[in-house]
Amino acid sequence: MWVAEEFFAQGGFTVAALVLGATRRVRVGVGVVPAVVRHPAATAMEIATLARAYPGRFVPGIGHGLPMWTDQMGITARSPLTALRECVTAVRTLLGGGVIDVEGKQFTAHSIQLTHPVAEEVPILTGVLGPKSLRLSGEIADGTIMSILAGPKYIESSLERIRPAVRDRGHDRPPRSLRGRGGSP
Repeated sequence: MWVAEEFFAQGGFTVAALVLGATRRVRVGVGVVPAVVRHPAATAMEIATLARAYPGRFVPGIGHGLPMWTDQMGITARSPLTALRECVTAVRTLLGGGVIDVEGKQFTAHSIQLTHPVAEEVPILTGVLGPKSLRLSGEIADGTIMSILAGPKYIESSLERIRPAVRDRGHDRPPRSLRGRGGSP
């Protein structure tokens, strides 16, 4: 089941927690939380909490965020690609038990480490649309969330941008946790 983060109506992590808590087997994906709304450390903490409480059932998605909402909050990234790369990279490091210490273009972190990292690998998906963002998704993510409105031609052209980036980083398949289930939660 996919749930959404809808500003200013409902939080993605909270809705996912409610669904996960009300079910025993349903996999829940958040499609998507904006990279710029929370610091990557806060995003990683939320993901780790749900991944530990519901092992193998939570699939987070991170994206650029809709400008109409990020503009309202005054947090639109100067470079959405940089913000997404910095966020996903930091979240992945923190979930794996690593420390982030970085002065990035979007985020700064001084010796941050999660107290409770996740024992198993958590797949991180991105929800993106544009050509450069799709290529970035292939570089940094374990999968790409497509809009429900995406037609076959758009999906084909998206895959043409994603696949080379996946191959360049040395992967040609989604992580084990997504295989065998059609790639979706």
